[in-house]
Amino acid sequence: MKNSIILIIALSFSTPCHGQLDSAFFNEWQLSAGHSFDYHDSISGKIKNTAWGKRGFTIYLSGDVRFALHQMTVAVGKNSLLIIENPTRIELNLRGRSKRQHALSENTFYQADMSIFGSRVSLTTFESGSTMTVGEAYFHDTVSLETRKYNGSWEYCGLEKKLLASHNFIEYISFENCGFREGANFNFSSLNHFPVFKNCTIKGKLDLSYTKIDSTSIPFFNTPFFNTPLPDSIDLSHSKLGQELDLTTTFLRKGINTCCLNLFETDASKIKLQYRNFQLYFVDSVHYNKKYYDGVSSTYERLLAGLKTNGFTDSYRKLDIEYHDWQKHFDSSLWIADLWWRYGYQKWRIVLYSLSAVLFFSFFNYRLYDKLQAVYPNDKLDLSHIPENRNLTIQTIKRYIAILLYTGIIFFRFNIDLKNMEFFPLRYSLLIIFQYTIGLVCTGFLINWIIG
Repeated sequence: MKNSIILIIALSFSTPCHGQLDSAFFNEWQLSAGHSFDYHDSISGKIKNTAWGKRGFTIYLSGDVRFALHQMTVAVGKNSLLIIENPTRIELNLRGRSKRQHALSENTFYQADMSIFGSRVSLTTFESGSTMTVGEAYFHDTVSLETRKYNGSWEYCGLEKKLLASHNFIEYISFENCGFREGANFNFSSLNHFPVFKNCTIKGKLDLSYTKIDSTSIPFFNTPFFNTPLPDSIDLSHSKLGQELDLTTTFLRKGINTCCLNLFETDASKIKLQYRNFQLYFVDSVHYNKKYYDGVSSTYERLLAGLKTNGFTDSYRKLDIEYHDWQKHFDSSLWIADLWWRYGYQKWRIVLYSLSAVLFFSFFNYRLYDKLQAVYPNDKLDLSHIPENRNLTIQTIKRYIAILLYTGIIFFRFNIDLKNMEFFPLRYSLLIIFQYTIGLVCTGFLINWIIG
């Protein structure tokens, strides 16, 4: 039937509902424009091996109508299926007896007075301009949304499985006081606006890959996640954003440290965020594949450029370290930069390494000190100038301090006096030159840090 709504609920019941209404009445029932079918009682039961149970029943609604199911309970069973298709204009209300005045909690996705659907639900609209409002419904299984032009909202709903809204044209969609146990898929869709989540809990992935989002401005809100923690992950890979997407005011759900964000082949410069709440990720087949090196590198660099422009210093540092950690899988020299000073972000390591080197060389030089003095003498630190002490421990400490100063002078000096050096035995002169070279490198980094 053209421009009609077909509602198929594949169920059977132990006794007919509403008294003596028989299966023939439910199998095919028509309403004219402006009328409504309003079911208030609870429906429940198990699939029976009857003609009714196999066929379900069909209700045809034509014209400009509203359809409502109140306090509806559908038995859990693989044959339970709700399909809504071909509306001219439809406002679907799946509501309980009273509207809930508070958000669903993080761990409880439904309330006692909700309409409950036990198995897969499919909502299909083929006419453009349809309006669909879903409220106070609890879905045990997957919910599929297929539409040419969707405009509507979901309120006080709980979804145990994913919401599948792929390959759609969505003019506007919002969720208020809803709970998602396994996230939602909008991939391969065209959206006029970014989906809006108000007072929601989203676990799992929010998949917006391969989408075209004309406007990221949110009507009445400054963020798509209004009083809603970020989901576990957001996939925006291969997407086209018409405007800048502002995620600076977002926050994390209790129990997760970061929201994983995939921006591969998306203009990351249009994403404004505080990176402390996020972790950039790529699928395994892309991340460390040299074939996609330029694409991954471009994603990092565009996002870094945006963080720098917005003055998010801490976020820039966190992402830049991640970028270098990824790069070192292709450039082995970066492993040294990581170990040495964490790509320049932990310069205090230079001081630690320098002092450790001086201490190490001084212990090494302790047993060779007389030979080193013969090759590169320092008269002021000659051990003969140290007064004798009957206490062997004190005498040893004094000797070590002299050797420590000798090592430090070689390590931190800018040049070495070759005229004052005896090159034989060669191994001792090379040892002094080696310590001096290591010290020169450390000193150069220290000076660079101080000047910088």
